[in-house]
Parts: sequence; C-alpha cells; structure tokens
Amino acid sequence: YEKLKLLSRAHHNLAVAYAKKKWYEDAVEEARKAFEYFPTDDNRKVLELIQIKESKNIMSKPTKIDSTNQ
Repeated sequence: YEKLKLLSRAHHNLAVAYAKKKWYEDAVEEARKAFEYFPTDDNRKVLELIQIKESKNIMSKPTKIDSTNQ
C-alpha cells in the first residue's frame, strides 16, 4: 500500500512538472499512471486539468492547409 502510494505520488509529480513545461502528452500519461496506482480525487483532478490544457493546446495550434487539394 505505501509503495503504491509513493509510486503514485512520483507519477503525480512528474505529471505536474511535465504540464508546467507544456509537455501535455507526457503529463497525461504520468497523471493516468498516478490515478491507476492510487485513484484519489487529487490524482483525478490533476488528470482532468491536464487533459483540458492538452485539448486547448491542440485546438490553438494552426493547421496546415495542403495547397495541392485546392
């Protein structure tokens, strides 16, 4: 129990660190691991917040238009 709790916290901390660097894919992966090892409200909230930031980041990126299709 204590080892799983510690492992979850390590993944949680990595998720937060990655999110601060805007490495959202890695952050989501670590947040998911944290929640799987120790499904707390705190881990769930962090996962949800990072997923929201990731989706906003994806939506704000400009898309390429292929000129050959025009």
